[in-house]
Amino acid sequence: MIKTLSIRDIEKKATNIYEAIVVLAKRARQINDDQKQERAAERDYEDEYGGYGEEEYPVEVPDDFEDLPKPTAIALEEFLQDKVKFNYLEDKKGEEMSRPSES
Repeated sequence: MIKTLSIRDIEKKATNIYEAIVVLAKRARQINDDQKQERAAERDYEDEYGGYGEEEYPVEVPDDFEDLPKPTAIALEEFLQDKVKFNYLEDKKGEEMSRPSES
């Protein structure tokens, strides 16, 4: 279900909206990678104990994968609930960069 969200709610959590978008995008990528790793681990388990060969896997996406919440929705909820903390790191040129982390 899509719900309407005020940009002001997001701006309250960050210095500006652009900073918030970068943090949300990075956290969503982290969540997406975690979900992919979990699916790969499940698939490896099935390979080891299920007796399926790679050539026998169906090409279609499993139904349970489609039912997972979207990484962007999870990242947004975490951000609004103050579960995502971010800080600035300096890169090699001395410029600051943000890095999200789950608390």
